[in-house]
Amino acid sequence: KKWSFYRAVIAEFVATLLFLYITVLTVIGYKIQSDTDAGGVDCGGVGILGIAWAFGGMIFILVYCTAGISGGHINPAVTFGLFLARKLSLTRAIFYIVMQCLGAICGAGVVKGFQQGLY
Repeated sequence: KKWSFYRAVIAEFVATLLFLYITVLTVIGYKIQSDTDAGGVDCGGVGILGIAWAFGGMIFILVYCTAGISGGHINPAVTFGLFLARKLSLTRAIFYIVMQCLGAICGAGVVKGFQQGLY
C-alpha cells in the first residue's frame, strides 16, 4: 500500500519533468532554427503545428504511461480539480501537487542546464 503511494508520487514527478523538458526544448529549437539573424532559415524548424504536436503527443504518451500508476494527472490544476470532486484524499493531492511543481522546476532546470547562452 505504501509503495504504491510512493510509486504514484514518483510517476507524477517524472511525467511532469519529461513534459516540460521535451516541450520547452521543442519551442526553443523552433526559435533557434527559424531565427534568420542567427543563421536559421525562414521556414526552418518544426513550425507552430510541430510545437502543437509535441505538446499533444507528450500529454498523450505520459498520461497513457502513468494512468495506471497515479492517474496521469501531470497538471496541478487537474489534481486540484479531482481533489475538489473528492476523487483524491488531501494527503495524496498535496503530495501530487508538490511533486508536479518540483518536476516542472527540474524539467525547466535541465533545459536551462543544456543551454549554452541566454535564451
